[in-house]
Amino acid sequence: INFYKPEIDPKVSSLTRRFLCSLKDGSKKNLTVMIQKYIGLGQGSTPEFDDFLCGVLTSFYVFDKTKSLSQEYKKVYNLIKLTILKSCHKTTLLSYNFILQVCATKFSLRVIKLIENLLEKKINCLTKVVNLILSEGKNSGWWFLYGFFTTSLLLTQKGHLK
Repeated sequence: INFYKPEIDPKVSSLTRRFLCSLKDGSKKNLTVMIQKYIGLGQGSTPEFDDFLCGVLTSFYVFDKTKSLSQEYKKVYNLIKLTILKSCHKTTLLSYNFILQVCATKFSLRVIKLIENLLEKKINCLTKVVNLILSEGKNSGWWFLYGFFTTSLLLTQKGHLK
């Protein structure tokens, strides 16, 4: 996997770490405030924090689709999605449209392939699809995958799944 680390905006990096800590703790208020305040943060036509949030949402979608999310985390998923939808008017037009697509679970073909390979446990096919996602935008694919995989790891911890 060509998992390069792009030039990271320290503000976005710190924010995503705080977001993941709040997600782990189930701190709904902190999650809501961070989304409302920081959507649109970062460089690019789809800002980095937005790409990260799309990865987070996609991870929740996969766990929800497999009926493995706990009731508490279903509520967190719905809260995150609703807060993003209420706040996405603050970001770029391209990011706004991308967010709407992800919230409606209408994913790019590359993301669909990622989801399919994970659900079908085709681990040997992941390298190609991950590299394709990494090639999206300057850093968009990296931030999306960071949100997706870190949220997936967090959700597999005790208490977050059924």
